[in-house]
Amino acid sequence: ESLTAQVALGSAQFVALLRSDLRGDAKEQPSLRALERDVTWDRVVQALERMRGEAWSDFRDRHGDWGRDLVLYVARRRAGMTLKELGEAVGGLDYRSVGWAVQRMEQRLRSDRFLEQKLKELEIQIQNPET
Repeated sequence: ESLTAQVALGSAQFVALLRSDLRGDAKEQPSLRALERDVTWDRVVQALERMRGEAWSDFRDRHGDWGRDLVLYVARRRAGMTLKELGEAVGGLDYRSVGWAVQRMEQRLRSDRFLEQKLKELEIQIQNPET
């Protein structure tokens, strides 16, 4: 048992059950926002590496590669990382650049079926690390 997000004390199963019943405004309630964070940066990166069969360092700085921006997008949404934290995790990217990258990925996901499928695959990899 451990304290999670300073609001939940219990097993991982109990916290997962709580997450499924969350109500409120995460923008206004920091504890609710903390409970929504269910993955880490490393887990997102490792999931994409497994999915692509390629090391993060090999595609992170590759021009035109969608991998870095997809990781930024997912880590922003699922890990609740700030733009500054994401920039530092990538290797020193400015928070404004990270913000633009996340925004671009969000726009691309609305119209690009390939990226939409990759996002679904990444979500599956994050949930089931053994696969």
